[in-house]
Amino acid sequence: MWITRLALRYPVSTFLFAMTILVFGLVSFSQLPVDLLPNISIPAVSTVTFFTGASPLDMEQSVTRIMERGVSSANDVDYVQSSTREGISQIRIFFTWDANLDVGLVDVVQRVNRILTQLPTGIATPVVLRFDITSQPVCNIAISADMDERDLYDLAYNTIEPQIEHVSGVAQAQVLGGKLREIHVTLDRNRLEALQLPVLTVLNAVANANLILPSGDIKTGKFDYSLKTESQFNVVKPMEDIVVKVVNGVPVSIKDVGSVEDSFQEQTEIVRINGKPGVTMRVQKLANANTIDVVDRVIKSLPTLTGVPPNVRMTISFDQSLYIRQTISGLEREGGLGAILAMIIIMLFLRNMRGTLIILVAIPCRSSSRSSGSASAGRR
Repeated sequence: MWITRLALRYPVSTFLFAMTILVFGLVSFSQLPVDLLPNISIPAVSTVTFFTGASPLDMEQSVTRIMERGVSSANDVDYVQSSTREGISQIRIFFTWDANLDVGLVDVVQRVNRILTQLPTGIATPVVLRFDITSQPVCNIAISADMDERDLYDLAYNTIEPQIEHVSGVAQAQVLGGKLREIHVTLDRNRLEALQLPVLTVLNAVANANLILPSGDIKTGKFDYSLKTESQFNVVKPMEDIVVKVVNGVPVSIKDVGSVEDSFQEQTEIVRINGKPGVTMRVQKLANANTIDVVDRVIKSLPTLTGVPPNVRMTISFDQSLYIRQTISGLEREGGLGAILAMIIIMLFLRNMRGTLIILVAIPCRSSSRSSGSASAGRR
């Protein structure tokens, strides 16, 4: 009660103090970083292993079980989850909440390295990643143009993606869709059998002919030059002259047993924009970045990208910041509407403008504190 008596004794000072709290609250509220999810760190680590062509049963028996046994003995592990698909084995290691995730990540990497010799030959090195709840894309950029899908993918991957990743707050931009260039070597089975030439010999010949090897150095006076043997192919046609084998003194090249074609990988993802083929780019932000600011910077940078032909159209097909803006706007609107309705009700009962003005100052202060608590999921 002493606070009430003090406020009644010094009304002007109380009014100024309340206005000061209100101003500081509004300024602090407007400068809080905005995001869809709070900045929390889930103590989990994921390992992903790729083995192209292996069936789910083979992946489970030869990869997943071995990986599970290897990582489950790490310190402070709570439980382990695994999923196996064709050619992909994914394991999630969940630690206790009081565990040091940095130490746990290093422990998992060391245990994975120990069991590499137990995995099948030809398998890709397992990738160990820390689980990040903010890894969802904040926006998608739809890219379309009147050009070949392979050229459009090359433009998005080599020109647009590096510039988007240089935008402040952007962690990664991933291109999806389109056609990825790939050189196909098609072999004739009958010719291989006639020459008694294994397919593995052809594979080794192509791999050995497309290398850059260091060849030492040469010293001339005070200069020291490094030498390298470069045999990488810049065009496809000379690949037909790769010598695979020498039979009775006659060299057998690729064109004698097959053909080389400049083609593209088999499409597993097709993106259509307004009914026409295109590509999309998923933009992810840094963990501590503001979603709204990152999206605004990406949208602002699109017209300023260099090296992009004028016929290329780039639009935002998904924007996570819209939902955040609507949520925050609705929260502020409901808070203001509640304060106005409360003021009207008090005015009808008290019929006193001075008392109403006191409520007008007091309710926003209280509603601001409630709004800050209610927005903890949206603002951090």
